[in-house]
Amino acid sequence: MAADEEEEGLLRSVALQNASSIQLARVRAERELLHAKESLEIRSQELAESLALMRATLESTTNGILAIAENRTVTTFNRRFVDLWRITEDFSDLERVRAEMAVQITDPEGWRQRLEEIDATRPADSSDVIELCDGRVYERFSKLQMIGDRVSAGCGASATSPSGGGPSSGCRASSPSAWRPRRRCG
Repeated sequence: MAADEEEEGLLRSVALQNASSIQLARVRAERELLHAKESLEIRSQELAESLALMRATLESTTNGILAIAENRTVTTFNRRFVDLWRITEDFSDLERVRAEMAVQITDPEGWRQRLEEIDATRPADSSDVIELCDGRVYERFSKLQMIGDRVSAGCGASATSPSGGGPSSGCRASSPSAWRPRRRCG
């Protein structure tokens, strides 16, 4: 009986040590999780501030900007782009956006062909002049966006119109020599 009581005492002692070890591990894990959560909250706040700064920068430029991801979705744009092109702010369908733009261009087929060329060849930079039916002329330029060695998107922006101080835009278009009015608009 004494041996049974001694064995039972040892088992209780081991069980208490195990319970104590488990409790310590649990407390340590909870502490680590709390620290990780706090770090994530700080990082999330930093990212939110960075995003707000980027958005403010995009909106403060006089250029219209449109960024298109590799999968042909719009990743970002600024209000100036929407205003210059007089299009809706729904960028969920890139082809619909391009269609809204094409009806304003004097040579929509040439513009579409140029888009296909840019999409197929993916030049590091490209620039063009776009003549619109209402007389506006936009200079378009784009540059690939890189994350490390990987292309993440193509970003189009624009400068002042070559016709002397007019509006600017951020669309993709054709080379200046290819832009000759080929149809009556409107």
